[in-house]
Amino acid sequence: MLQADEPVLNGIKQGLAKYYSETGLFIKEVNYDKGVENGIGRAFAEDGRIISLLIYKNGYLVKDEKINRTDKFNFKQGVWKEFYPDQKTKTEANYKDDKLEGPFKYYSTDGTIKKMEVYKNGELVVDKLQSVKLEIKRDYHNNGRPKSSVNLIDGKKQGVYREYSREGVITSAKMFRNDNVVAEGLVDESMLYQALEISLS
Repeated sequence: MLQADEPVLNGIKQGLAKYYSETGLFIKEVNYDKGVENGIGRAFAEDGRIISLLIYKNGYLVKDEKINRTDKFNFKQGVWKEFYPDQKTKTEANYKDDKLEGPFKYYSTDGTIKKMEVYKNGELVVDKLQSVKLEIKRDYHNNGRPKSSVNLIDGKKQGVYREYSREGVITSAKMFRNDNVVAEGLVDESMLYQALEISLS
């Protein structure tokens, strides 16, 4: 049976709830808004690594991104991510049978990709890396402050697209994957999505 630490405001669940296994291991956290799950959640392995990134909308789980998984031989498989202390993505890579396979992305603290490497069967592919065009597209207000920013990889929007007010405050954000919007909504100061609109395609 799970042990729960659920914040309550006026008799209604509100805020970040934490769940523990019978042995006391921290295994899951979920955000509540007005009594229902809403926003970002995370699931954890026994060793503390994040193994699922969860997105809830109005009490329903609409996305479960499985990351940092190993198989029965303890080989890394699939997407692996590292995070900064504020839970923003630090690195993102793909593994096949414990070997790096495909793009290895390094993110800055503002969510933009600052470096990318390409691997094949665990080896860095220099020729492929040189052919990948990585840039950050920014638009500006007439007062010189950023108006919007997004990563472009080979001309396609990837990752977080942000819009800013003239005062430099983030007003909205979208998540792109291969030029397609997969999530959008307002964000808080930690870049966690609020009022989510999710595309499951």
